Amino acid sequence: NFGGGVTLAGMPVIYSAFKMGGFTNDGAWRGALAVPPTLVAALSVLVFLFTDDTPFGNVASLQKRQLSALVGRTRAQHSFDQAARDYRTWVMALAYGFSFGVEMVIIKSLPLYLVQAFDMTQNGAGTLDSAVGLTHIFARSL
Repeated sequence: NFGGGVTLAGMPVIYSAFKMGGFTNDGAWRGALAVPPTLVAALSVLVFLFTDDTPFGNVASLQKRQLSALVGRTRAQHSFDQAARDYRTWVMALAYGFSFGVEMVIIKSLPLYLVQAFDMTQNGAGTLDSAVGLTHIFARSL
């Protein structure tokens, strides 16, 4: 997806920073791969600490004020049940799941293939691979 393309476009920059820091090729690549999940973990903590559970506020405070009806659990459950019973929901979910899986395999495997088959550097292969992910900015809607 596009986010993967952006990540892969940034990975060569992060790799180069590790490389300039004195890491070996393998160490720099492994260090670069540790950066995105570290950022995601940090952002998840920030989201947990500084956001509300629902558009109406946190569930605990709504229950204390006896406004839990605003959360709409019954309506949400009914809506979910309707969507789960519709065959088109399942067709769409399966189609997306299959195509997303193939996309992830290609984006994950392409840099290694480029390094081995075309003798590219890891930096160049990562940059070229990011183009595949960046195409999703317009190709996703097709």
